[in-house]
Amino acid sequence: MHTIKLKYLAFLLFLAPVICVSQDKWSLEFRPTIDFPLQDIGDMNSTTGFGFEVSGVYKLLPNLKVYAGWGWHQFKGEEKSINSNETTFEELGYATGLIFTRPLKFSQSISFVIRGGPVYEMIKASNLSTNSRSNYHFGWQISGGISYIFGGNWFLQPELRYRSLNTNEKLNSLSKGIGLDYISFGIGLGVEW
Repeated sequence: MHTIKLKYLAFLLFLAPVICVSQDKWSLEFRPTIDFPLQDIGDMNSTTGFGFEVSGVYKLLPNLKVYAGWGWHQFKGEEKSINSNETTFEELGYATGLIFTRPLKFSQSISFVIRGGPVYEMIKASNLSTNSRSNYHFGWQISGGISYIFGGNWFLQPELRYRSLNTNEKLNSLSKGIGLDYISFGIGLGVEW
């Protein structure tokens, strides 16, 4: 476990010098999301979830950026039995990766956006009788959307994202490992400086 954390820290430290010598264009983004699971969570029926993410972004090239951030997402699950017991699942952790932007020909304030990279997250499960949490695991995400710049340095960025995080760990009374594959829609609000 410590080896994985050290590899992730080394990866971030490797990126730091690259980021610091590049152009000086930073942005900060807050994105609330609605999350639609593509499968049941473990052996439970899952419902639509919600969450939020906060990311710091640095522009490496005019159309290429690097991002790192933290996020929290919550889902509800209900056992597939007559005596159902509702369980709350929380996915929280870190995400990093690259963002590619392409301005539209007719407008410099609107751009296409493609984002992707690894996530490093854990899952918490809680119900009336038990609370448990997984170790941190690597997953991945990819998203696409548009970015609209207004007011000089503010932007709105609606995106549709696919995220996958699968573990072999069995939390609470689940009979199989947890898989969280979901599509989320969010509109990020950000500022550049």
